[in-house]
Amino acid sequence: MSNKVLVIEDEPDIRKTLEYNLSREGYKVESCGSIEEANTFLENPSYSIILLDLMLPDGSGLDLCRQIKSNSTIQEIPILILT
Repeated sequence: MSNKVLVIEDEPDIRKTLEYNLSREGYKVESCGSIEEANTFLENPSYSIILLDLMLPDGSGLDLCRQIKSNSTIQEIPILILT
C-alpha cells in the first residue's frame, strides 16, 4: 500500500499544518484547495487516504466524496472528512 496522502483543504494554514505533520510522520503529501484541483490529482491516483474538507470554495466536500465513491477506479481509497 502507498503511504501517499491527498489533502483537499482550502484554508492555507490548515493545509500547510496537515502537510507538515504528515510529512514528519513519513507520508508523501499532495495537497490542493478546490474540487477542480482535486479532480486533476485524482486522474492518476495512488493514495492510501484522502483528507477532505467539508466546505470548499467550488462546492461541497460531501459531493466530491460521493463522486469519488461512485468511480470504480478510485472508490476504494478511504476518505476522512474534516470540518
